[in-house]
Formats: sequence, C-alpha cells, structure tokens
Amino acid sequence: MHFRLLPLGRAGTISTVKRSSGSAAVLQADSATRQTASTAEDAARAWRAHLPAELRRRSDLYGTAIFAASAVLYIGTFLGMFLLPTWWLQLAALLTNPIIIGALFVIGHDACHGVLVRRGWLNRLLGRLAMLPAWHPFTSWAHAHNTMHHGWTNFKGRHPDFSPFTKAEFDALPRWRQWLERAYRNPLGIGLFYTVDFYFWRLLFPRPEQRSPYRLFFHLDRGLVASF
Repeated sequence: MHFRLLPLGRAGTISTVKRSSGSAAVLQADSATRQTASTAEDAARAWRAHLPAELRRRSDLYGTAIFAASAVLYIGTFLGMFLLPTWWLQLAALLTNPIIIGALFVIGHDACHGVLVRRGWLNRLLGRLAMLPAWHPFTSWAHAHNTMHHGWTNFKGRHPDFSPFTKAEFDALPRWRQWLERAYRNPLGIGLFYTVDFYFWRLLFPRPEQRSPYRLFFHLDRGLVASF
C-alpha cells in the first residue's frame, strides 16, 4: 500500500488517501469529481466569455457614483426621519432608510469581491463605508464570506452556514441547542441564525481560529463599526 496526496480547497491544504487493492471505487469517484469540477469550471469560463464586454468592465467612476448616490439617499432618509415637517414624511423616510441600508450592503458585498471598481484600495475603502450603516465590519465579512463561504462551501467545520449534523451528533447536543438548531432550520429562523451564529459569533466575536489573518484590520474595522 502507499499514500496519495489530494489538494483540498484554494489554500492548498492537503490530505492523504489510503490506497490498496480494494480502492478502485474510491479512485473512480475521485476521478469523476475532478472531471465534474473541470467541466463546471470550463462551463463557467465559457459563460463569462459570452457576456457582453460592457457588462464585465469595471469602472472606478461608475462604481463610485453608485456608492455616492446610495450614500446620499441614506443620509437624506436618516435626516428626514427627524427633520421632515410632517409625521407621514418622517414615516416614509423611516421605511425607506432600511432599504437604502440594504442597497449599500449589496454595494459593499460587490466591493468586498473586488468588482465594484477597478482599484483594489478603492474597493476596500468603499466597501468599508458601504457596510457601516449595516454595522458589518469589512475585514470580518471578507474572511467569513469570501474565504470561508466561497472557498469552503459545504465543508463541515469550515463553511460558516448551517453545518449539518449526523443523528448521533444531534442527539449529543444539549436540549437547548437542539431546540435552537431546529429553530434555525425554518424560514422564520434564518434571521435568528444570522444574528446569533453568524453576525455575533463569526463577524463581531469570532473564536481566534475563525478570525481573519489580517488581525490589525480585524480589530480596526470592529472599532469602526462600534463608533459609527
């Protein structure tokens, strides 16, 4: 018998797979997985190549203008909640403001992926500012979303969302945690899960091993959110 090294994920982490005379099914499955991944990557490249060039071109001016327009609307509706002359206008501003916060968050999401504008530093600057009204620290979000969510999708122990349990694992949980996990896994519980398990324990107060490797910016961004 001997061992073969398999790459796992983008970070280049490796694991060993034991090979023996009875491992033909494992090798076939591994070959099929690689072929499927290659086919999916080729299909994605072909799909992107057929997109109109103007839809794939990043622009510092256009991206910044989208952010600026949304920021003006956010500031306007925020001030309008207090300064508009009638209660119904104040109510309209109150109802509109969260929508603008959501729009800014989407802009921050795209900046975090590096596609809002062309320059990396400008993406990071606009992304930080866009996520502030939603009280999301940029560095924590980049690590949890870009690295762990997109880089380790469905990898148990790494992917931050809705880790599955075996029957034995679920039965071993405390009764209160079983109830909480059941509450998470229904349409009304998604917001509860995001607030408790993702926002507080992944973005604001993650365990040391779950933190971004950019520790200085991790702490600075949390302080920026706290002071906003």
